[in-house]
Amino acid sequence: MSVKNEMKGCWQESPVNPPEMWKYVVLACSFIVTTFCIGLNYGLWILVDELRAYFKDYRYYAPRDEVDTKWMVYINVFMVNLTGPIAGLLANRYGHRCTAFLGAALSTFGLFISGFTKSVGFLCFSYGILTGVGFGLLLVACLGMLPRYFPRRYTLANAIAFIGSSMCIFFFPPLFRSASDKYGRRAVFFILACLNAQLMIVAMLLRNVHRSTPKDAENNSQGNTTERTLPENFQDRMSVRLEKLARDLDLKLFRESPPFTLLVPAMFFIGLGHNIVILHLVPHAKAMGYTNSQSELLMQLCGVGMIAGQIIHGLLSIGLHFKARLTMFAFGLVIVAIVALLSSLPETFAGHVALAGLIGLLSGVYLPLIIIAIRHFILPLDAWRVTAAYGIALPLFGLGALIGLPVGDTLNESFNNYNSSYFLAGVALMISALMMILVPFLRDKQRKKLHVTEYEMEQADEVDGPRTADYGATGQSGITNENYQPLDQSPVAEKTYQPLVHSEPSASNSPRVNENEPTNTAQDNAKELKIDEDSNKGGGDNTESGLENGNQATQM
Repeated sequence: MSVKNEMKGCWQESPVNPPEMWKYVVLACSFIVTTFCIGLNYGLWILVDELRAYFKDYRYYAPRDEVDTKWMVYINVFMVNLTGPIAGLLANRYGHRCTAFLGAALSTFGLFISGFTKSVGFLCFSYGILTGVGFGLLLVACLGMLPRYFPRRYTLANAIAFIGSSMCIFFFPPLFRSASDKYGRRAVFFILACLNAQLMIVAMLLRNVHRSTPKDAENNSQGNTTERTLPENFQDRMSVRLEKLARDLDLKLFRESPPFTLLVPAMFFIGLGHNIVILHLVPHAKAMGYTNSQSELLMQLCGVGMIAGQIIHGLLSIGLHFKARLTMFAFGLVIVAIVALLSSLPETFAGHVALAGLIGLLSGVYLPLIIIAIRHFILPLDAWRVTAAYGIALPLFGLGALIGLPVGDTLNESFNNYNSSYFLAGVALMISALMMILVPFLRDKQRKKLHVTEYEMEQADEVDGPRTADYGATGQSGITNENYQPLDQSPVAEKTYQPLVHSEPSASNSPRVNENEPTNTAQDNAKELKIDEDSNKGGGDNTESGLENGNQATQM
């Protein structure tokens, strides 16, 4: 029994908040997780030709065998994003540490058995599905912890976390190439499984930050009571469980936040265009007649550009208003779309180097800003809802990758060049940028619906400003639930717009004279008394006494 309690206590969060410096440990964990969960596909992308030459089971191959080999990457990208809502649900119900550990164990198992596979079909299952689901659990659990630890400078912390995905684009391709040449294809997956197993230790370092407000404690106690006292009727029990499931998934975001509802379909076009632009760099360069080393160099330069873009946008976004960040986000999408549409113009290797560097630079700007935009769209600003919101927005991003990459390959084969796939990516990114134009109008609609003033909305948008509250203490910043009251019910409105009520004169409602203010003249007092005399008949005694008091005040 004691061993069971010790194991249970290992997974349960401590009621004491972690120390202040622990946030840098969580930031390092997020950096490592993004390195594997996002960047591993970029490194394995260059081994598609080796995998095609290795497999001898032609039952899984059509005449377009190279496209079939790429499906392990396509499915992995899709599963990483498709697991987002499940990861948010598990993190909110069982904790981020447990969810991340489960994802690390599942992805390690998938990479390990990928070293024994002898067919593309099983590789799509082991690496595409198992490893992809594990990476999805890891990614959402770790990135969902950052806004809790960084109520200020969250944009910079998020940019540093995403640098891990960009560094692997620079380092992984040559490392995987040398490991495959020296040890073979199986050794690459075994080495990756050993390295990925260390993520289980990383997951154990995630410590939750607890709320301390009485309202949250009351909500938690009510939620626990609902779990213990389920209705006896089967339909009532199912309704209670479905209500709890919807609360953990936080599906009411679609009703509360119109900008978030717009961002979710925009994620489909971003996923469609972004993955084509990045992953087709090497095949596009090979189709232009460049060598393998030159083509891989373009991918590495794209990674360097992404690192620079993430650092620059993280530093420039400190203290910026949300509208400025939204402009930066849309600007990056538009420029990458224009570059993709004009990808057929460069005729020299230097031109393609500039093309790859510009794509990487601007991709490093708009890709981390997706979760920043999601953070702004949640009102009231609550760091505990970012995990579920980020998980809800990811599936359409993965669906765009799953549809866009094969369609781009089909267009390339049909037109015998890679310019057609880049044209598709440019159109998709341009559509997503145009959709962002509607965000300010939807934000204004959201503001009016919540009865919030422009000033309060601006305060809520400054998540990196000095007015942001500490999440460790309250769990919210900027506007709170208490601020969301109709303007006609506010205390200021009640005090300002009170109707005038005429009552009978008495000693209690007689005019008072402030001792700190100068006394009025006799003429002013006479005018006031004349008004009282007209409005209230039969007050002659009070009028005469008032005139005598006025004459005495004048003589003084």
